[in-house]
Amino acid sequence: MKSGSRIALASIATAVAVIGTTAGPASASDGPLISTGPSSAKYYGATDTFRLCDGSATNGARVEWETLSLSGSHTNTSDTCRNYDHAFVKGTRVRYRVCDVRPNGPDPCSAWVVGYSDS
Repeated sequence: MKSGSRIALASIATAVAVIGTTAGPASASDGPLISTGPSSAKYYGATDTFRLCDGSATNGARVEWETLSLSGSHTNTSDTCRNYDHAFVKGTRVRYRVCDVRPNGPDPCSAWVVGYSDS
């Protein structure tokens, strides 16, 4: 085997190894990962779970959500990620956004995004 072929194979093997260590494919019902400032949130439709991450030692993170008939929010000030479980009816459209909680306001928020309950 020529040297160039070995380098190409090594590059392909490295790419496969890197791809293999990322998260698995997203469910079609999952909403996108969204962020604003150091705060981020994602909705997982298969388990009806919001994952809310507070990346700031001084602020907090809030996820605001709504369905056709319900709405609510969760706030995390732990400087870590937390899960918030729900039990929406299968097929429910869940709209959500994340806000970076500021001590003296106003709290900047991401655009609204959509996921679907699959549980």
